[in-house]
Amino acid sequence: MTDASRRVREIGRAAGFDLVRIAEAAELNVERARYMAWLRAGRHAEMAWITEERVAKASVPESALKGVRSVIAVGMTCWGGHRPPDRPNHGRVARYAWGRDYHAVMGDRLRDFSQALSDAFGGDHRWYVDTGPVMDRAWAQRSGLGWYGKNSNILTEQFGSYVLLGEVLTTLPLTPDRPLTASCGSCSLCETACPTGAIGPSYSIDSRRCISYLTIEHRGPIPRDLRPLIGAWVFGCDVCQDVCPPTMQHFVPDSAAKRAWADGVRAEMAGKPTSAPIEGPGPMGALMEGEVRPQLDLLRLLALTHDEYLAMVRGTSIRRAKCWMLRRNAAIALGNVGTAEAIEPLVRALRTDDHPVVRGHAAWALAAIERRLGIPTREHLKSAAPGEQDATVREEIAAGLMHPSQEIRA
Repeated sequence: MTDASRRVREIGRAAGFDLVRIAEAAELNVERARYMAWLRAGRHAEMAWITEERVAKASVPESALKGVRSVIAVGMTCWGGHRPPDRPNHGRVARYAWGRDYHAVMGDRLRDFSQALSDAFGGDHRWYVDTGPVMDRAWAQRSGLGWYGKNSNILTEQFGSYVLLGEVLTTLPLTPDRPLTASCGSCSLCETACPTGAIGPSYSIDSRRCISYLTIEHRGPIPRDLRPLIGAWVFGCDVCQDVCPPTMQHFVPDSAAKRAWADGVRAEMAGKPTSAPIEGPGPMGALMEGEVRPQLDLLRLLALTHDEYLAMVRGTSIRRAKCWMLRRNAAIALGNVGTAEAIEPLVRALRTDDHPVVRGHAAWALAAIERRLGIPTREHLKSAAPGEQDATVREEIAAGLMHPSQEIRA
């Protein structure tokens, strides 16, 4: 490693990044072909902004910065400790969204990093954090920051997949690091544990079935066959990371913690997710400075007003989902894990929510509670039907009324 490359690493760590690696700014030909195949198979779902033109541009670093010679890949852990035990009528949030918005935190640090590079070496620099026509994971892999897991996440030697990625494209001719040679081998725990079967084949994700996509990106009704599989997740999903041995080995430091983690993996495999507490939080990321919210009150979320939404999501990644989407997600989670206390709020949402998707999902949730808990809710669906003007909501109500009583189980 040259003195310049060593100094770049030091500057990156001083800017607040846990991991700093360097790659040569060559075209991403292999990655482009893989990305195009994924896109043409329709596995990007309704993310219309992912186009073949965008993929082609993202594979050529020169299109982002003229004269680029090197790409500096950075990583910052988003581990926020072990998930607390589930509580009645509360929904789960993906770890990266427990605290502050990573775009803002990493953006500030990348800006400082780029300025420090200019002060030390001159040259031109352009930074990205999950933005712009740049393949974050490809550069992380090429630089040796991490390697691809079967869940399509980048796995690092220090923090597993609980890292957030960014990069600085620079005109500096730096000595590149070597890619890692690790792989998942025969392990397929993430594929087996994924509640909706979204993982695979060939180290890829089918967004159409991914809980993270469905709860954050999908603007519309969530397919009925997938709703029961979403469980208590209301923003994102961590299942494929929480069952991953190379990821969790960093956060289960002793035999007792390993046993607790293994019990949790077995529960996920059996379709009975649990969040038994594990002692020892592990390293805490910078995102967790301030309020940490691993769970959200589903009853409050179901009735969330726009003003309450703005106050709740300000400065967090949860703002990615719109207010009505969070209410939709809350309805699904209540149908899956809600108690009898959820029935009245769901009836209110069915009758009064101003978004038809939320009303329709509230109808589904009421029927799901009847099937799951054996508490009658059919009369609420019947009484709401005559006054409902939206055809899709009427269809949801009719579907909820179609389930035979023998399916009800305590």
